[in-house]
Amino acid sequence: MFHENCSDFEKAQSSTFRELLAISLSVKAFVESLKAQTVTWFTDNQNIIQIVNSGSKTPALQELAMDIH
Repeated sequence: MFHENCSDFEKAQSSTFRELLAISLSVKAFVESLKAQTVTWFTDNQNIIQIVNSGSKTPALQELAMDIH
C-alpha cells in the first residue's frame, strides 16, 4: 500500500501533473518489488498516456515522465 499527501505546491498544479506525480511516486515506492517487471497502469487521462509515451513541452511534466521511465 502507498499513500502520500500533496504539498500546497502540488495541490496548485494541474490534474495531469498530480496524476503523473502519483504514478512516479508509487513506482519509486515499490521500486524493489518492481525490478525486472512489466508495469501496467490504467487511466482515463489521455494526456498522461501521450506524455509518458512521447514527452511534454512543459518542463515539470517532462521531468515526471522521465522519472517514470
